[in-house]
Amino acid sequence: MKNSTRFRISKLFILLIFLSSLSLSAQDKAKEIVTQYQDYTSDAREVVYVHLNKSAYIKGEAIGFTAYVLDKKDKKPSKVTTNLYVSIEDENNNVLKQKLLKVENGVAANIIKIDSSFSSGYYTFKAYTNWMKNFNEQNYFVESVKVIDPKTEKTIITESVKNSIDAQFLPEGGHLLNGVVNNVGVVLKDYKGYGVQSVKGEVVDQDNNLITEFAVNELGIGKFPLLAEIGKSYKVNIKYLNKDYSFDFNEQVEPLGVTLSLVKHRN
Repeated sequence: MKNSTRFRISKLFILLIFLSSLSLSAQDKAKEIVTQYQDYTSDAREVVYVHLNKSAYIKGEAIGFTAYVLDKKDKKPSKVTTNLYVSIEDENNNVLKQKLLKVENGVAANIIKIDSSFSSGYYTFKAYTNWMKNFNEQNYFVESVKVIDPKTEKTIITESVKNSIDAQFLPEGGHLLNGVVNNVGVVLKDYKGYGVQSVKGEVVDQDNNLITEFAVNELGIGKFPLLAEIGKSYKVNIKYLNKDYSFDFNEQVEPLGVTLSLVKHRN
């Protein structure tokens, strides 16, 4: 009986030591994660925004631009960066033009000539600093521009791109209800799964009549009200990176049901 009791006490003692070591290991791991996070966030972040003179160019013109390098935390001009890299890439990610600009008080300006190396099509304008390459966030600037070669393209055709970005439209109550105002949530993501920032859109019916407009936030999330009617179809039009996107909103409209709407009241 004594041997059995001693054996149980020994097992309990070993179990307590094992659990204690697990607890210490978990605490050490938690401290390590906190330390790594603090180290990661302690470094300054920069973000670049570029104002282009326009979005479509005829071959032979120049892309004029002004770039602003900001401290992401303080939203003030960066005092650290002195160099800004600017490039233009074709649809196969080949760099056609590249410049290194001097940044003074967070601002740089220049032009890029649309010369014989360009043909009709879409090109990507990028602006970034070397410091941005140290982080995973997309803080660099990217914009799509259209180049027109008048020798090969006589007219400008507005291209409507379908489903090149992931767009989700989610009625708050789970469905649309006929004859009442339904709140519809919007989630927009790019091909990498990141939220599409600060994009505006419009909702139209089958006759292309404007029903409502909306905008998403920096996470690609927004909402719009919709007075849905049975027998009508709706479409959502979005402009992103100077390209037009169109999505059919084919959510079924129910004749009877319950819809939910959340409203925040301030005291």
